[in-house]
Amino acid sequence: MLPSSSRSVISVKPAFRINLGNTRCPFARRYERVLTAVLRGWHERATCAASGTVPPSVSATKVTTLHQPPKYGWQLRVELLEVTPKVWRRLLLPSTIRLPALHRVLQAAMGWTDSHLHEFVIAGQRYSTPDPDWADELKQRDERRIVLEKALGYEARCFDYLYDFGDSWHHVVILEEHAPLKSDALIYCTDGANACPPENVGGAPGYAEFLAGIADPHHEEHENLLTWVGGSFDPHQFSRDAVNVALAKVRT
Repeated sequence: MLPSSSRSVISVKPAFRINLGNTRCPFARRYERVLTAVLRGWHERATCAASGTVPPSVSATKVTTLHQPPKYGWQLRVELLEVTPKVWRRLLLPSTIRLPALHRVLQAAMGWTDSHLHEFVIAGQRYSTPDPDWADELKQRDERRIVLEKALGYEARCFDYLYDFGDSWHHVVILEEHAPLKSDALIYCTDGANACPPENVGGAPGYAEFLAGIADPHHEEHENLLTWVGGSFDPHQFSRDAVNVALAKVRT
């Protein structure tokens, strides 16, 4: 409400611009802009309602929102348990990622080959690719349409990712914080350490024996183990750039 000493007659021009006249109110120009915007909005909605169309400002806003990539996501720390040296990765990704895509991301980030079954355990629920042969025994839910942030809910801040039920590779995934996403890559590795074990090495106990065998030239299985693994294996190898090259190829 304008002060009584500075009220003026409000005139509405055809172009819907408010003119408060020669009022001395210090906020007059601001009132003009606000009232002009409100009046234009009323006119736009009334006109479009009569014609059955969508207001240009509304449709433009919707199109812009739909095509904008998310600006913020989650920083996750993924660690493979029960192995030495410790294998872990720190990832940035959208909180709206679906579990099948997250599975592919974790495979690429850790260095697995996606050769075995997997399972997520999130907030007490078990999710995986549906398998009719094991549905009754495993009590798993179909992961295909599950969004990570909805599965976690408001309270859970960590979950489990299991890979290869024979070797039983157990990863714990911790939501560390909300973080801005990169403009050129929505999924990105920022840090990590050490190589994941070779596939089919026999789980954590088999991996420990494998490392002992390749480190000792006098071990009776030394040559056989090196041949099996492809000639050499460095448990401390980690390249963030190589991980991000692999992540860039992941279908999300």
